[in-house]
Amino acid sequence: KLLTLANGDRIPMTDNVKIMFEVETLVNASPATVSRAGIIYVSDTDLDWSPTVKSWVSREKSGELQTVLTEIIDHYLGESTPVYPGKCFEFIARNFKQCMAVSRVGATTGLCNCLEILMQDHDQNNPVVLEKLFLYSLCWSVGGLLEAEDRVKFDAWLRENDRNGCMPVCKEHETIYEYYVSPES
Repeated sequence: KLLTLANGDRIPMTDNVKIMFEVETLVNASPATVSRAGIIYVSDTDLDWSPTVKSWVSREKSGELQTVLTEIIDHYLGESTPVYPGKCFEFIARNFKQCMAVSRVGATTGLCNCLEILMQDHDQNNPVVLEKLFLYSLCWSVGGLLEAEDRVKFDAWLRENDRNGCMPVCKEHETIYEYYVSPES
């Protein structure tokens, strides 16, 4: 009972050893590895980004903060279903080709991580500040893999959907990608 990795490392598989691998494909796995693995397959369409984001929001201690974050998320991302990924992801899928493939769960996890870090240095009790932080996080996580010309279009879409005037006032030929949210905002 020995697991040999591709780099030659050998891991003894004793009774108290449990290893979990998260892989996109088992194409390069050896038959011995596959035979020792218990496989759980979760399709992107079965479990999309929404449960991950809802779980992250539910960890916030303040019910008021949870409510504000939920409203902002619902406004910009929409609600995902097995046949509809939400309005933001639908817009991106229909209009752009990202320069690198990333799952919606991965993109929204990056969004939540970025937003969580930014919230530490800003006023969490101000819904406008939270929305500005969300927009900044959204453009660098979900929209971060867009080419320059697509970023301009994504910026325009965000401005069309801006409900509280939270998008920065940009100079000509600039987008939200040239700005950040200062702690004084």
